[in-house]
Amino acid sequence: MRAAIFAVGILVAAVVVGALLVDEGEVATLSTRDAEGRHFDTQVWLVELDDALFLRSNSPDSEWLARVRERPEVELTRGDETAAWRSAPQSDPDLRRRVNEAMARKYGTSDRLLCWVLDKQAMVPVLLEPAPGGGAH
Repeated sequence: MRAAIFAVGILVAAVVVGALLVDEGEVATLSTRDAEGRHFDTQVWLVELDDALFLRSNSPDSEWLARVRERPEVELTRGDETAAWRSAPQSDPDLRRRVNEAMARKYGTSDRLLCWVLDKQAMVPVLLEPAPGGGAH
Protein backbone atom coordinates (compact mmCIF):
# COMPACT_ATOMS: atom_id res chain seq x y z
CA MET A 1 0.00 0.00 0.00
CA ARG A 2 2.80 2.44 0.85
CA ALA A 3 4.40 1.80 -2.52
CA ALA A 4 1.14 2.63 -4.32
CA ILE A 5 0.73 5.88 -2.38
CA PHE A 6 4.36 6.77 -3.08
CA ALA A 7 3.89 6.06 -6.81
CA VAL A 8 0.78 8.25 -6.96
CA GLY A 9 2.64 11.02 -5.12
CA ILE A 10 5.51 10.85 -7.61
CA LEU A 11 3.06 10.95 -10.53
CA VAL A 12 1.23 13.99 -9.13
CA ALA A 13 4.54 15.77 -8.47
CA ALA A 14 5.72 15.04 -12.01
CA VAL A 15 2.51 16.44 -13.51
CA VAL A 16 2.69 19.61 -11.39
CA VAL A 17 6.38 20.17 -12.22
CA GLY A 18 5.65 19.50 -15.89
CA ALA A 19 2.85 22.05 -15.87
CA LEU A 20 5.15 24.63 -14.33
CA LEU A 21 7.93 23.98 -16.84
CA VAL A 22 5.74 24.33 -19.94
CA ASP A 23 5.92 28.00 -20.87
CA GLU A 24 2.45 28.89 -22.10
CA GLY A 25 0.51 32.08 -21.54
CA GLU A 26 0.83 35.17 -19.42
CA VAL A 27 1.88 35.10 -15.78
CA ALA A 28 1.11 38.14 -13.64
CA THR A 29 1.93 39.03 -10.05
CA LEU A 30 -0.92 39.50 -7.58
CA SER A 31 -0.03 41.53 -4.48
CA THR A 32 -2.21 40.94 -1.44
CA ARG A 33 -2.09 41.81 2.26
CA ASP A 34 -3.10 39.78 5.26
CA ALA A 35 -5.03 41.01 8.32
CA GLU A 36 -1.80 42.31 9.88
CA GLY A 37 -0.91 44.22 6.73
CA ARG A 38 1.93 41.92 5.64
CA HIS A 39 2.53 41.97 1.89
CA PHE A 40 2.49 38.82 -0.27
CA ASP A 41 3.20 38.35 -4.00
CA THR A 42 1.68 35.40 -5.85
CA GLN A 43 2.20 34.39 -9.47
CA VAL A 44 -1.20 33.98 -11.15
CA TRP A 45 -2.75 33.23 -14.51
CA LEU A 46 -5.46 35.53 -15.77
CA VAL A 47 -7.99 35.68 -18.56
CA GLU A 48 -10.26 38.29 -20.05
CA LEU A 49 -13.85 37.15 -20.38
CA ASP A 50 -16.88 39.28 -21.25
CA ASP A 51 -14.78 42.47 -21.01
CA ALA A 52 -13.75 41.55 -17.45
CA LEU A 53 -10.52 40.28 -15.96
CA PHE A 54 -10.48 37.03 -13.98
CA LEU A 55 -7.95 35.10 -11.94
CA ARG A 56 -8.54 31.57 -10.75
CA SER A 57 -7.64 29.98 -7.47
CA ASN A 58 -6.93 26.29 -7.97
CA SER A 59 -8.22 25.57 -4.47
CA PRO A 60 -10.90 27.18 -2.30
CA ASP A 61 -8.40 26.88 0.57
CA SER A 62 -5.45 28.67 -1.06
CA GLU A 63 -3.70 31.24 1.09
CA TRP A 64 -3.90 34.03 -1.48
CA LEU A 65 -7.66 33.48 -1.86
CA ALA A 66 -8.09 33.69 1.92
CA ARG A 67 -6.24 37.02 1.89
CA VAL A 68 -8.40 38.28 -1.01
CA ARG A 69 -11.55 37.37 0.92
CA GLU A 70 -10.22 39.21 3.96
CA ARG A 71 -8.88 42.27 2.13
CA PRO A 72 -10.20 42.53 -1.45
CA GLU A 73 -7.98 45.49 -2.38
CA VAL A 74 -5.10 44.08 -4.43
CA GLU A 75 -2.51 45.14 -6.96
CA LEU A 76 -1.79 43.29 -10.17
CA THR A 77 1.44 43.63 -12.12
CA ARG A 78 1.30 42.71 -15.80
CA GLY A 79 4.57 43.30 -17.56
CA ASP A 80 5.79 46.72 -16.46
CA GLU A 81 2.40 48.02 -15.32
CA THR A 82 0.99 47.76 -11.81
CA ALA A 83 -2.59 48.76 -11.07
CA ALA A 84 -4.92 48.68 -8.08
CA TRP A 85 -7.94 46.40 -8.28
CA ARG A 86 -10.81 45.21 -6.13
CA SER A 87 -11.09 41.43 -6.14
CA ALA A 88 -14.33 39.49 -5.82
CA PRO A 89 -14.36 35.67 -5.61
CA GLN A 90 -17.26 34.22 -7.59
CA SER A 91 -19.34 31.13 -6.83
CA ASP A 92 -21.49 30.75 -9.97
CA PRO A 93 -20.84 27.27 -11.45
CA ASP A 94 -21.46 28.46 -15.02
CA LEU A 95 -18.96 31.30 -14.61
CA ARG A 96 -16.42 28.83 -13.15
CA ARG A 97 -16.90 26.59 -16.19
CA ARG A 98 -16.44 29.52 -18.58
CA VAL A 99 -13.32 30.80 -16.76
CA ASN A 100 -11.90 27.26 -16.76
CA GLU A 101 -12.54 27.01 -20.51
CA ALA A 102 -10.88 30.39 -21.11
CA MET A 103 -7.88 29.32 -19.02
CA ALA A 104 -7.64 26.08 -21.04
CA ARG A 105 -7.64 28.06 -24.31
CA LYS A 106 -5.02 30.53 -23.09
CA TYR A 107 -2.70 28.23 -21.14
CA GLY A 108 -3.09 25.03 -23.18
CA THR A 109 -1.04 22.06 -22.03
CA SER A 110 -0.10 23.67 -18.72
CA ASP A 111 -3.75 24.11 -17.78
CA ARG A 112 -4.71 20.62 -18.96
CA LEU A 113 -1.95 19.07 -16.84
CA LEU A 114 -2.98 21.10 -13.81
CA CYS A 115 -6.64 20.20 -14.20
CA TRP A 116 -5.72 16.55 -14.54
CA VAL A 117 -4.58 16.47 -10.90
CA LEU A 118 -6.82 19.17 -9.39
CA ASP A 119 -10.60 19.32 -9.08
CA LYS A 120 -11.90 21.84 -11.66
CA GLN A 121 -15.19 22.03 -9.76
CA ALA A 122 -13.37 23.30 -6.66
CA MET A 123 -11.53 26.08 -8.52
CA VAL A 124 -12.65 29.61 -7.67
CA PRO A 125 -12.85 32.36 -10.30
CA VAL A 126 -11.93 35.79 -8.96
CA LEU A 127 -13.25 38.88 -10.72
CA LEU A 128 -10.95 41.90 -10.75
CA GLU A 129 -12.56 45.31 -11.00
CA PRO A 130 -10.52 48.52 -11.29
CA ALA A 131 -10.19 50.19 -7.90
CA PRO A 132 -11.48 53.76 -7.73
CA GLY A 133 -8.53 55.99 -8.59
CA GLY A 134 -6.34 52.91 -8.98
CA GLY A 135 -4.77 53.54 -12.35
CA ALA A 136 -1.55 51.95 -13.55
CA HIS A 137 1.73 53.12 -12.04
